[in-house]
Amino acid sequence: MNRSVLIVGHRPQIADRLFQLGIPYVLWHDKRVNRATLLGCRNVIEQETFSDNAATVRKKLTRLFPSDTRFTHVIAGTEASVVAASIARRTFSSRRTSDLLVRRCHDKRLMKKFLQSHGIPVVSFVDGSPSEINPEQVIEALGIPVVIKAPNLSGRQGMAIATSADEFSRLLNKSTDSTSISGAADDSNQSSKRSRRSARRVLLFEKFIDAQEVSVESWISNKQILFSNITEYVDKTWVNLVPSRHPTAIHERLRVLHQRVVERMNIDWGMVHAEYFIKDEQIYFGEIARRPPGGYLMDLISLTYGFDAWKAFVDNELELETEFQHHPERYSAAVLFHPGAGIIERIEGAAKVKRDPNLHTLRFLRRPGALLEPRVRVSNAAGYAIFSSLNADSTLASVESARKTIKFEMS
Repeated sequence: MNRSVLIVGHRPQIADRLFQLGIPYVLWHDKRVNRATLLGCRNVIEQETFSDNAATVRKKLTRLFPSDTRFTHVIAGTEASVVAASIARRTFSSRRTSDLLVRRCHDKRLMKKFLQSHGIPVVSFVDGSPSEINPEQVIEALGIPVVIKAPNLSGRQGMAIATSADEFSRLLNKSTDSTSISGAADDSNQSSKRSRRSARRVLLFEKFIDAQEVSVESWISNKQILFSNITEYVDKTWVNLVPSRHPTAIHERLRVLHQRVVERMNIDWGMVHAEYFIKDEQIYFGEIARRPPGGYLMDLISLTYGFDAWKAFVDNELELETEFQHHPERYSAAVLFHPGAGIIERIEGAAKVKRDPNLHTLRFLRRPGALLEPRVRVSNAAGYAIFSSLNADSTLASVESARKTIKFEMS
């Protein structure tokens, strides 16, 4: 098969693996792209937004591509692009996915309602427009704290936790007046339009549970799970460990529940990243995404199991054979750094951390002099480090040492 690929939503690792395979690709992204890094790319379409509306996406594709354009495969790289990529698959007669499946994986309300109706244990939730929600009824149903989420965003984007009735009402009012309940600023030219749109949107309200959280990353082909990893959220959104240290019995129960989720969702191929809560021996489904995970989990999987997780993802998308290593060889962890919003004046401690024998990667994403915005999503950290060793305790000791050693001087 002569393969040609459209990447919808830029992840550099996907483009790099396609180049290594010698497969031509076109990139469509919603932001600016450093074209010099896109080896093997035939064309770049940048700053063209994605949409979840089929008619809007088809109209945009008609404008962006000649009528005889065909791609054998369309790969979604980001959460924002998954629905647009599914529509593009149909438009270009590419390898298809169920549009209903993609929308269920993209919209937390749809996925939770669907799986709950099929007997999957789900944390209690309520959904509705912020302008129509009765705060007293939500609190009566879910208690305090209440987790408030935008149902179609990933990571911490569009999420807040109300710890009192007053705070819940305040966050509801904010979500009606702006686009982000987490307080991110609007683009000045679009503020009024987005405010009108936000008044019509629907939010997800979840019961807060003090529970351990894990994720399961799986590669699926012909409705069969080829490989799964269980990630432990040691410090949610800050520190992840691969593989999880939970007892074997918990791992087995997680795998059984995850298998049920995959079957109920009717996922026939692709990679999924699913999150679960473990509370008092009960395991609850959190959410599932049909895309590679963030938080550098792909790097951790590669280090831990000894195979290239990104290549395995691309191979699966392109219907190529992949050999997985199923037994972990070591424990790997990623830690994110974010000292709070402000201007970075100085970063100290890097030299000491670099002497740690467990260190694999230390990278600062913002340099001194840069403005660091509030951390409203997982990806906008100031930097990160990855550690790996044969022992979980040793790996996590390195993480904690780095957290104490790396110091940001802010203004």
